[in-house]
Amino acid sequence: MAEHAMLQLEARPQRGRRAKALRSRTKVRRTRAAVVGATVGLLIDILARHGLQVARSQTEAENLARLVADVIADGPRTQTELVDAVRRTFDLDAIALLRPTETGWQTEQAAGSLPVTRNSCAPSLPNCA
Repeated sequence: MAEHAMLQLEARPQRGRRAKALRSRTKVRRTRAAVVGATVGLLIDILARHGLQVARSQTEAENLARLVADVIADGPRTQTELVDAVRRTFDLDAIALLRPTETGWQTEQAAGSLPVTRNSCAPSLPNCA
């Protein structure tokens, strides 16, 4: 009987190691699944935002084409009407038509609820200050 009791004592640590190894593998699998899930969620969010940007770009291109077609069909418009039409087409708070001068930019025409107080343009444009 003493031998039988000794065998049981030796067998218990092995079961404990197996259970511990199994718990460890389970934790690794759960962690891996969480990382994969978070990565997939992040990628879906990025793709959804990209899709919204594409849709907005297409809408802006269509609006610009419609604006050009209206200008061609209706004939010449005043600067005020053109600037206001561009502002409404692109849903802007304010817009200004600028002309380069020796010292910077001069506002030719402006439209919108907010006054244009700062000249900003693409760095690739000449006289951009």
